[in-house]
Amino acid sequence: IMSLKAPVARAFTASSGDSAGLGGLTLSYFTGGPARFIPGVETPAADPNVTAVGGTNLQTTTPPSPQPNPPVLRSKYVGESALGDKENPSDPYGTGVDATGGYWGSGSGVSVIWPKPWYQKLVKTGSNRRTIPDISMQMGGCPGGAPPLAVHPCHPGDSFGIFYIGGTAYGFIGTSLSSPEFAGLLGVEVGLTHQRLGNANGYIYELAQANDALPMNFATRFYHQGIAGYNGVVTVAAGTRGYNPIIGVGTPYAENFLGIPQAPLAGDPQTQSNP
Repeated sequence: IMSLKAPVARAFTASSGDSAGLGGLTLSYFTGGPARFIPGVETPAADPNVTAVGGTNLQTTTPPSPQPNPPVLRSKYVGESALGDKENPSDPYGTGVDATGGYWGSGSGVSVIWPKPWYQKLVKTGSNRRTIPDISMQMGGCPGGAPPLAVHPCHPGDSFGIFYIGGTAYGFIGTSLSSPEFAGLLGVEVGLTHQRLGNANGYIYELAQANDALPMNFATRFYHQGIAGYNGVVTVAAGTRGYNPIIGVGTPYAENFLGIPQAPLAGDPQTQSNP
């Protein structure tokens, strides 16, 4: 006996990739080289049914050290950048050929397969094709290794996320960090609405359309914008409004994005979100 149910719309997020605006490779990479990185976008992020999540380097205030008693856990937003880190020659798929000219940063660019979806027509993306990313969170930069992937020293404002695994702190970077961060934000939205979201891109871009009409210093803006960046292909100047070809519509003000502007933010001790 089969029980047939109506399909339930689900929200899908995907990392936009860490190759900045250079997600493609010349054919010579697969035929013996020499090879170089070229403009391109990654899949499944470019699929219009997926929310492509890019990333920035996030700067916040640092809690005092040594900590007072009781400790001060509050950390406040300072700013962000989307400046890609220049990479040393690398062999991303193990073909035995090192490709040159790569950058580490928010995967971004224009699809040659997908046309511009309806929701991106709500803002000016600068293209009639599907562009990614849609939105961004903190991804960090300056990948290491032996030899390091990035040309060191990297930008002084590069950041990373810290996670504790088995009691040990580890640093993580990349859009494999920013995409789960955004999925967590959507999880809070599901908890607030008690329903599935479906494709989140309509909601993201409707807020972006409203955001573009608000002053930059307006208290209830939905996205941080004006973030400077370079992805190996295009340069975005600081203070630029609207859709950013490197990070999408911007990085969200979480409480405004969720429609709960008065909610206490995590990081402030003895509040509902950090008891």
